[in-house]
Amino acid sequence: MAYLFGKHIAGGGGGIPDPLTVSNLFVTNISNLSTINGAAYVPGGGGPGNISQWSTCNAVSTINAGGNDISNVNDLYVTADTVTGYLSVLRNATITSNLTVSGLTTILDLSYAGFTDLSTYTRTNITSICGAISSLSGTVNNLSGYTYSNVTSICGAISSLSSTVNNLSGYTYSNVTSICGAISSLSSTVNNLSGYTYNNVTSICGALLGYSTSFTTITLNVCSLATLSGLTVNNNVTVSNLLTTSGLTVNNNVNVSGLTTLSGLTVNNNAQIISNLSVGTINGYAYPNVLFEGFGTNIIRVDVCGNDTIASANKYIYPFQTISAALLNAVSGNEVFVSPGTYNQSSKLVIPAGVSLRGANTNGVFIQNVGATTSFTLLEMLSNTRIEDVTLTLTSPTQTLCGADYVVVAMSGTNIPSIKLRTMVINANNSNIGGNVYGIYASGDANTNTAIPVSGTTVRGTTINVNTSGQTGGATAKGSNARCIYSTGSNRVSIRDTNCFLTGTNCSGATLYGCETTVSGSWMDLQSSAIAAATAGTSNNCSVAEISQTNSNSVITLGATHLLYHSANGKGFSSIQLVTNFIYGVYQTTNWDGNFNMNGYLFPGTTLLSAVAATSTTDAFPYTVPEDCILTRVLLRVNPSAILGTNGAPIMHVKIFTNEDFATPIITLSLTGTTRVAKSNNFSKRLLANDRIYVNMSNVGQGSGGGGVSNVTNLFSAVVDFELY
Repeated sequence: MAYLFGKHIAGGGGGIPDPLTVSNLFVTNISNLSTINGAAYVPGGGGPGNISQWSTCNAVSTINAGGNDISNVNDLYVTADTVTGYLSVLRNATITSNLTVSGLTTILDLSYAGFTDLSTYTRTNITSICGAISSLSGTVNNLSGYTYSNVTSICGAISSLSSTVNNLSGYTYSNVTSICGAISSLSSTVNNLSGYTYNNVTSICGALLGYSTSFTTITLNVCSLATLSGLTVNNNVTVSNLLTTSGLTVNNNVNVSGLTTLSGLTVNNNAQIISNLSVGTINGYAYPNVLFEGFGTNIIRVDVCGNDTIASANKYIYPFQTISAALLNAVSGNEVFVSPGTYNQSSKLVIPAGVSLRGANTNGVFIQNVGATTSFTLLEMLSNTRIEDVTLTLTSPTQTLCGADYVVVAMSGTNIPSIKLRTMVINANNSNIGGNVYGIYASGDANTNTAIPVSGTTVRGTTINVNTSGQTGGATAKGSNARCIYSTGSNRVSIRDTNCFLTGTNCSGATLYGCETTVSGSWMDLQSSAIAAATAGTSNNCSVAEISQTNSNSVITLGATHLLYHSANGKGFSSIQLVTNFIYGVYQTTNWDGNFNMNGYLFPGTTLLSAVAATSTTDAFPYTVPEDCILTRVLLRVNPSAILGTNGAPIMHVKIFTNEDFATPIITLSLTGTTRVAKSNNFSKRLLANDRIYVNMSNVGQGSGGGGVSNVTNLFSAVVDFELY
């Protein structure tokens, strides 16, 4: 006797039960199910039965209907069982779709016969599958699109097929620990066995094994496996990043890369074997261990298909998957070579002293963090390190008032000139309204005199792009700085053949400088480079400059470097090239003794004092600037024997005005006593084409009507010297 939902179901008089039609079979929450064979009947019952929906919610040991057929099973669901033993559906059964097996501990044997279509079959979170689909004796039109995910072991998942299979393609095995004979002992004809993908599988033993079939199409991709053995494929196999491969027989077009050991390889045509391969026998011949592509014992490789755990055991043979793991295993003298790919970083990379990091090329190797929401440094370089041929990108996509510091490359240590950046791209993208963003941040203090030139260049052949959006200065913001190169240590940073581009969009009160030095002893050389800093959108009240020698005891030196908008933040800088120079001068034929009584506007060139007739602004004659430039230095000198007074008060003043703004001089220089030279200190002024420069010379007490200053002796001449960059 057996009861389902309070109903008695049994055959009549212990004889052969009548046929039963099962439309929907649901088996849920079963602790132990040994056998379902044929139909949902218990022997010994009586009378025919017809169950449209059959469900068991309690433990059932055996359900055996003897010889009954099942005329139709549309949907079979087996979920949340502890043990499923032998689940069989035999003779004249058609399962058309939607077979779901999920959350089971063990499936020992799941058999079907004569299926027309079994195309949607998903298995997830199952400890073991053994013979999951086996012993097919009918014609199977579609057995494709299977997905195995998070399964610990698969043994004979598809095996002993004696039927004709028209489609056995599109299988995906992901995060499976072991596959042994996943598809084996096929004696049928398979028309399509293509598009198989194995990802993150630890072991495949006999993945395709024991065929007596003829294949129309086979395309097999195997990546990131520990062991692959007993593989026989007729066409198009790609095998990469395996530890051990043995007994591999391929008839055409094999590509084998990134293997440690390959033995017993038989290939008839078109073999490519590359990248760190220890070859045992190929086509019966013994080969010595060889290394390809020039990788030596000091080169550590990184590849997107690498394995950090495996590579750590022998770092010069196997590729790492992550750059951070490779750098942790690197020692002084090592080079970390990064193959093409995108490498996402959630933590800072640190290049140890004496180690270099090299990518395949800037268009192929992308190291990035595109979701930084708190302070983050993408890469830190210590003394005697090098990086080249990569693209670094740091992006802060969110806006927050708390602010953060975003640094793409941080340089530290006591020997900044020993750090090398070559042929690379640095991208910094910031949307933090109160944060700071830096392309390169140099903070180390040198242990030598930074004024002494160095032979090495720190940054060369590099493009630095800094884009900041919505940055806001003020009391509520934690910083509002954007810099391409920022030097805040007593060090010397040398840059050559480098382009720096900084753009602030919709910013308010932010400081946007291409390159800046901020501490005494900080020295920055910029040669054969281009720097641009600009605002866009509705930006307002921002301080924008290509360079800023912010600390007057720091130095920025330019050589053949183009400042796109000719802005130095009103600060000085040095130039190692000849600049445009012009003078205003006055002289006397006799000693200029006694009273120095002057208030006039000088003419360009040298003029007799008596000819200085422009005593009013309406008569002043300017120098017109021919093109955009920077007024970088102003120098006032008198003849060496001149004595300008004896009471220590300033005697001679020179004031520089631009564009008829005679109320506010852009700079004022003064001389007194035996001080015979005065020059601008940490000063610059951006000038545009057709701007006009006026030079006024006067004595201290000029007032509106002059008034001489006595005690001036031996004064013959005075010269005002300008430099334009």
